[in-house]
Amino acid sequence: MNPLGDLGNHLEALLEDVRGWVEARLSLFALETEDFVNQLIRILILIFVIGVFLFFCLITLALGLGMWLGHAFWGFLAVTALLLLAGLLFGIIRPTFMKIKPEEAFWNKIPGVTFLLPTKQPPSPSLPVASETPKSLPKPAIKK
Repeated sequence: MNPLGDLGNHLEALLEDVRGWVEARLSLFALETEDFVNQLIRILILIFVIGVFLFFCLITLALGLGMWLGHAFWGFLAVTALLLLAGLLFGIIRPTFMKIKPEEAFWNKIPGVTFLLPTKQPPSPSLPVASETPKSLPKPAIKK
């Protein structure tokens, strides 16, 4: 019996297991990333189609109002005023879907993407903590 030969065989088996584990993890990451990208593309296409539809609806509304008011300019002005008013109301009211914390944003669901999260740095030891009372400053020497 050669103990070094058994050790070599065990190390080779361990190395094969580690290679298999790494390959499995890479395959899993590729599948998860592919699924996420496919879902993202579907959402972007849907947003684009809805955006084009809304754009044409707004143009139609502006032209219709312009025809009713006597000139296309007035229709576009009225639609612009409505959009500005809606934007102002959204800014003031701020719906709950707009109050998303950075940790809950969709890009943080991507595996491996952590650089977009705000970093939490410990307070610097050279600065006094707010609860500490400041030490008194030395009195300046008076020259006579």
